[in-house]
Amino acid sequence: MKLKRSTSKRVPLGRKYKIQKKVAQHRRKVKKIVSKSVILKNRKPKILKIPNSWPFKEQMLNEIIKKQDNIKLEKEQRRKNMKEEVKMEEQDTELSEVMEIDEVKKSKLTNLDDLYEDAIIRQGKFEESSTIEDINYNEVADSSRRVFLRDLRKLIEVSDIILEILDARDPLGYRCHDLERSIVGQGKKLILIINKVDLVPSEVAMRWLTYLRREFPTLAFKSAINSSSDHGVNQVKGNGLGVSEEFLKTSSAAFGTSALMSLIKNYARCGDKSRSVTVGIIGYPNVGKSSLVNSLKRSCSVKVGAIAGITRQLQYIDLDSTTQLVDSPGVVFTGNSTDPINILRNTVQLTNVKDYFDPINILLEKTSKEILLKLYRLPDFNDTHDFLTSVARSRGKINKGGIPDTNTAAIIVLSDWFTGKIPFYTLPPDLDQQEKSSISVVSNWSEEFKLDDLFTDNNLNIL
Repeated sequence: MKLKRSTSKRVPLGRKYKIQKKVAQHRRKVKKIVSKSVILKNRKPKILKIPNSWPFKEQMLNEIIKKQDNIKLEKEQRRKNMKEEVKMEEQDTELSEVMEIDEVKKSKLTNLDDLYEDAIIRQGKFEESSTIEDINYNEVADSSRRVFLRDLRKLIEVSDIILEILDARDPLGYRCHDLERSIVGQGKKLILIINKVDLVPSEVAMRWLTYLRREFPTLAFKSAINSSSDHGVNQVKGNGLGVSEEFLKTSSAAFGTSALMSLIKNYARCGDKSRSVTVGIIGYPNVGKSSLVNSLKRSCSVKVGAIAGITRQLQYIDLDSTTQLVDSPGVVFTGNSTDPINILRNTVQLTNVKDYFDPINILLEKTSKEILLKLYRLPDFNDTHDFLTSVARSRGKINKGGIPDTNTAAIIVLSDWFTGKIPFYTLPPDLDQQEKSSISVVSNWSEEFKLDDLFTDNNLNIL
């Protein structure tokens, strides 16, 4: 039997060169991808050497060493701060203090010290009767409130001037008279800022300015809308003469900054010589404290957002060489943050609200039915449930089985309320009901702050 000869392994040269060409092409492609990839790059930084002939070599080397040491110290300080923040959050979660102050108890709290001491007492009672498993959202929120009160107390101690930010739609609802008395009692200067004046008619804003200026220096303000962008913040130049109400509502620029800066500078210049001034900013959550800081700074210095609770700790911002701003977390001074009236003030994130019925019910009492029918294009409704059902159907928010999603409809309505799509504002009480004793506060500050000229400029700028 003849054995079969094995086949040759010889490859034709044409096929061989073709394979080599394709392999080289593939390797070039892979090398190109690797060179463009940032993740796969592992090149060592090029070391720049200083020539020995450089006359200031030793001085430059010393500066480089100092910079490296400073960077190390900053990293260590950041680590310590992060560890302290983590410990603080853990303590807040474990303590979970219950601070639901009823109206009888609240009337006895005359100043910030009483608020803080009452928080400590309630903290001790809760530690004896509660466990971590019993904590719910409201209790955790109240624990955070205790921390914010402590920051608020620190802010008042270090500040020379306190700016209390109020919402122009309901300024009295955003005030805390006990806190104001505590600030004035400590010898601090208190200035009221009516923010979001673009959400109310000019006549209403002017009436509120006249009413509040009988107690404390009060300025109207509108923060820049684009303060959260990477670009600078726009401001209206000059005294604002000729600015119409329509332009005020549609413009993204900030209004009232010149009058506020003049007020702060006048205080800094009073006395024998100029001095540095620390300006603390307080108010309810989401009332526009951080937006005011960005408007004065003309840049995105602090983080802002449409939801409550963006600012979690004190933030120090240098406005110039003599003025420092201190931004603070929002604090709910009256009741709990989940109370229906406080939900309408946007003091809590809507995702954390369990019952939307009560806030919407209060909203319907404060708003004309004709406005809601026109805004949402709804048929006539009888009650709150009927209203939410109609909104859900008009917006296409339907669950399985054709059931309207009233919770989503409530979130839509509350969001429109927060942004000002649903018009609402309150009017000040009669001036005759105002306490006459409080008029002396503004009269004592009038010469020091030059209030008459500033008020006139602010009225022209805003109104």
